[in-house]
Amino acid sequence: MGPRSSSCRSSGSNDSEPVPDLEVRRLTPQATITVRLESAPDGISAVFDSDLRRVGARMEGVGAVMAGPPFARYDHIGPDRMDVEIGAPIVAAPAARVRAAGQADGVIGASSPPAGEAAVVVHTGSFDTLPDTYDRLKATIETAGRIPGVGPWEVYLTDPERVPDPADWLTEVVWPLE
Repeated sequence: MGPRSSSCRSSGSNDSEPVPDLEVRRLTPQATITVRLESAPDGISAVFDSDLRRVGARMEGVGAVMAGPPFARYDHIGPDRMDVEIGAPIVAAPAARVRAAGQADGVIGASSPPAGEAAVVVHTGSFDTLPDTYDRLKATIETAGRIPGVGPWEVYLTDPERVPDPADWLTEVVWPLE
């Protein structure tokens, strides 16, 4: 399970078309266990699949309990490099922990997505069409007079191993607002 798109920029999308069912949510702090990675955009799928298993093993090793579906938070997306945090929310942060932020590539540690307001929309369909949703969400935020923050993320509501048809996949796209 994980992202299959290579960037948040799409070709041929209609940026002026608003995102339907946009919700502005007030997010509260959430403990997570993540791994921060850098990858070429075309390698993100393989990285996600292998490293999410590592995160799961670490969670089990420290006795952490998942509190929701896995996610990927993008700190940087460029044509040659993506900087992504892959992980899952947990019920409570383990007592002995390493912060994921600032660690070398591939180190698993504790993290927390930012609290505050965020624009949220549910994307239906393949991961390949997520760039269009990002473009439309950003345009909708800006049209509303808001400023998109840094580090948008995806929450994978559907497990592709359990739901094999990409047309039925649900991915929540969360974009922090300044």
